[in-house]
Amino acid sequence: MVFARFVPNQLLNKSTFMKNQLLLLLCFLLSFSLSAQSYNTTAGIRLGTDWGITAKQRVYDNITAELIFQSSLLKEETMLTLLGAYHQKVVGKRFNLFYGGGIHKGWIPNNSETADLTNPFGIDLIGGIELTVLGINFSYDLKPGVNLTGGRSSIFLQSGLSARYVFIKNERLNWEPDNRTLRQKRRERNKRQRQKKRG
Repeated sequence: MVFARFVPNQLLNKSTFMKNQLLLLLCFLLSFSLSAQSYNTTAGIRLGTDWGITAKQRVYDNITAELIFQSSLLKEETMLTLLGAYHQKVVGKRFNLFYGGGIHKGWIPNNSETADLTNPFGIDLIGGIELTVLGINFSYDLKPGVNLTGGRSSIFLQSGLSARYVFIKNERLNWEPDNRTLRQKRRERNKRQRQKKRG
């Protein structure tokens, strides 16, 4: 076998080969993630137990606010949810875990089947993972909720897969401290000066 002349025998062992493949994949993900950017503002769709639209805004460092407007395919109900979440980096800024909570307000249409129900209001928790790649932010989350008033049940669980377009990439917000090094600031100043001379 020609391949065997160039590769040591131990690499041809199946378990060693798999370990090497996993190591290469990990190195690829690490290098790819460290070179990419996160986001400030994203918006898109959310599909799962309910479906709807979602928008996420980074408000400070690793903290985001998310607004979800959704409807259910299984029951007649629409819901608006406002959530805050803390993001914990796993590999660079692009791949992270998040968790947090917020509030929801729902609307149930008035008909014969829902005559005895009132519009729900309550609190939510959220936890999940997200990946931003090629200008699209993908996330999967679990979102348990408690209706403090109204609704069909007092406790419910939702899950969803979201795909959001990155409208504004990760830039320092006006109210955030400037943590760039002196070297980074000098490089950016020189870049701006070069652009002025060209223009």
